[in-house]
Amino acid sequence: MTSPLTSSSTSIPLYVSNGKAYCWDPQHVADLRVKHRICGLMTGTLPGVSQQNVFLGLPQVLMPEEVVLLVENGICHLIHSPSAIIPPTPSQIEQHELSRLSTARSLQLEAEAAAVEKVRKFAVTVNDSAEVRRKREERRRGKQKQKEEEEDVAASATPLIQRQIDAQTPAEQTDPSPNDPSTAPPPCTKQISAGQPYFTTVPSTPLAHPWFSPSTASSTYHSLSSALASRVWTYPTTLLERARCASFRAIWEQGMYSGHGVRFGGEFLVYPGDPLRYHSHFVNTTLPSADTVIRPMELVAWGRLGTATKKAHLICCYDEDGASGNGNGEEQRQDEKVAGRGTVDCYSLEWGNFG
Repeated sequence: MTSPLTSSSTSIPLYVSNGKAYCWDPQHVADLRVKHRICGLMTGTLPGVSQQNVFLGLPQVLMPEEVVLLVENGICHLIHSPSAIIPPTPSQIEQHELSRLSTARSLQLEAEAAAVEKVRKFAVTVNDSAEVRRKREERRRGKQKQKEEEEDVAASATPLIQRQIDAQTPAEQTDPSPNDPSTAPPPCTKQISAGQPYFTTVPSTPLAHPWFSPSTASSTYHSLSSALASRVWTYPTTLLERARCASFRAIWEQGMYSGHGVRFGGEFLVYPGDPLRYHSHFVNTTLPSADTVIRPMELVAWGRLGTATKKAHLICCYDEDGASGNGNGEEQRQDEKVAGRGTVDCYSLEWGNFG
C-alpha cells in the first residue's frame, strides 16, 4: 500500500528494462539525491571525458531496494519501457531520418568551421613567432657587433703579426644555423578536407523517440503490488530480499545515505551524509530472521574487515511478523509484508584489542 509524499502527476518516472530501473532526467537525478537521499549509480559515458572511470553520466541505475522505497513512498512510479514503445509509422521514420541527417550536417559544418578557425589562429601564432625570431636575430647581431668592436679595441694593442694572423682567420659566420629551432620554418598545416568528422549524441533515452508513449496504462505502474503482479518488477520475492528492503528503509528513515557495499564485504555502505562529502561509517549485513545462525568465523570476518577499513559492521535483523498496520485489514498487512515492512533491529559490531 502506498503512502504518497507527492502526487502521482509530479512523481519521478523510473524506466524499467530487463529487471533494472533507470532514471534519465538530470533534474530528477538531482532531486533524488538532494531531496530524498537516493544516490543510485551512474552508468553512462560522458562525451569528451578521457577518464570514464572517474565520473559517469546518464542513465542512473537504482538499487532494487531504492526502487521499492521510492515507489512505496509515492516518490516515483515505474514505466515498462518495452511496453511503452509503439511501432513507428513510415512518416515518423522518414522525419526521424531527415532530422538525423540535418543534425549530422550541421555538426559537420561546425567541425569544419572550428578547423578553419584553428588554422587561422595557428597562422597568427606563426606570424607572431616570426616577429619574435626577427627581434631575437637583431639582438644576436647587435651582441656580435659589440663583441667585434671590443675585439678590435683589444687587437689595437697586439703586435702587427698577431693582427695579420687574426686577419687571415675566416670571419665567424653570422648566418643563423639551419639546426637552430628558433629559425626553423613553421610546420606546414594539414589541408582541410571537405569531409570533416563530426560528433553526434546517440539518443539512448526512450523519450527521444516520438514512438515512445509512456502515458498508456499498460506500461505505467504507481504501486509496487501492481508492478509485481504484472511481472514488470520482480523485487522483492524472497524473504532475504524483503529483509534487505526493510533494513534499507530503516537506515534511510534515520536520515542516512546508502550505497553499494560489495567491495567491503557487505550489502550496503551507510553514510552520515552525501557520499561525495563523507566517508561511510558502517557496512551493512542483513539477516532474514532473528533466529538466523551466525557462525563465529563470520563474526570474526565482519569485525576485522570493518575495523581494517575504518568502519563498524552493522548487522540488521529482520522480523517479518513485526509488520505493523494502521488498520485491521489483512490486505494491508500482506502489502506491508510484500514490501518488507517488518521490524528491524540493528547491532553494531567492532573489533577490539585484547591484552
